[in-house]
Amino acid sequence: PSPSTWTSWKSPCAGRPRSSRARTRPAATRSWVLIRQGGRFSAGLLLIAAGIAAGVVLAPLPPLLTVAGLVATVAFLVAGSARAVLVPIPEGTKAVLAERGKFLKVTGPGIQRVSPTVVVTHIVTSREIPFGTFVRGAPTADDVRIDAEILFTFRIDEPGRFVYNTTAPDFDAVCLGAAQTVVREVTRTLRSEQILDVAGTESEVLREALTARLGRYGVAVVRVDVVRIDPPADFLATREARRLAVLRTS
Repeated sequence: PSPSTWTSWKSPCAGRPRSSRARTRPAATRSWVLIRQGGRFSAGLLLIAAGIAAGVVLAPLPPLLTVAGLVATVAFLVAGSARAVLVPIPEGTKAVLAERGKFLKVTGPGIQRVSPTVVVTHIVTSREIPFGTFVRGAPTADDVRIDAEILFTFRIDEPGRFVYNTTAPDFDAVCLGAAQTVVREVTRTLRSEQILDVAGTESEVLREALTARLGRYGVAVVRVDVVRIDPPADFLATREARRLAVLRTS
């Protein structure tokens, strides 16, 4: 589809300054959703067909040119209206179809044959989308405030539910809020000594918790990686002092 026919629905968080409380790294460089604009008929080709037909009817042409003009008119009419029935859906995407203003179904990639009364409202990516966030001051079970950075990938499994239940800017906020809440809930169940071992690992607990929160939007969380855990400097100093004390007494 040409740029004039589709508009990209991207994450709006690219280029935002990082706050002291949370930082996000959404998939701002890729389009999650393309919103369909305009009809599927090619107005330019239909106008050419109309012009040729008018010339054939109004101008005194030889029979051979008249036949050629009629053939050209039919060819341009077919070319201009083919997209009304045969709709190309790009690989790696799914199309949301609607009829008479109501959701109809979701269809996969390829050349899809649809009724002229059916409208392609959205093209939604079926690829995995990365989203990262930084949580500051999350308390552990023994009340140590740690900073945590996670990166998770999600997939839009139900495009119809996704496009009609939220918008891309809103979903950025939903992802951020869900990630912040889930990380804080999990850290409260672990002691500070335990949580340091989580850094650099994949977390199934976080994945399940995020899926439970985002599933209502037709989204499935595929993987959650804990990028890093940063405890307070005084905690690290105390921990190191204890380790040295143990070494000296052993």
